[in-house]
Amino acid sequence: FELNPSEETAKAAVRASEEFSAYLRGLIAERRKAPGDDLISALIAAHDEGERLTEQEMVSTCVLLLNAGHEATVNTTVNGWRTLFHHPEQLAALRAAPASLPTAVEELLRYDTPLQLFERWVLDDI
Repeated sequence: FELNPSEETAKAAVRASEEFSAYLRGLIAERRKAPGDDLISALIAAHDEGERLTEQEMVSTCVLLLNAGHEATVNTTVNGWRTLFHHPEQLAALRAAPASLPTAVEELLRYDTPLQLFERWVLDDI
């Protein structure tokens, strides 16, 4: 998620993405043969209007969950603590009024979002 990565960094990122997708495809194949009590097995069993998820949909879902469920959460937590440590008066106010925590979390997310370089484009009329 770097802005203007070098060609070497961009190639390494593509390679890592391809390797991780291959790892997930192998894991999906294993779980098809021997389902377990895990997310991959649940995705294999999932139905969308009577159709099973494709392998690519499962890979994409796993990548999304990893990024949204782990990477974004870690970065959100660190950004929030960093902000509060740089603004000790706000940290003190939050400690004095813990009921304001939900609002503080929303404000910290707006103040320093964890995914600043994500872009989305609408490619079809909606």
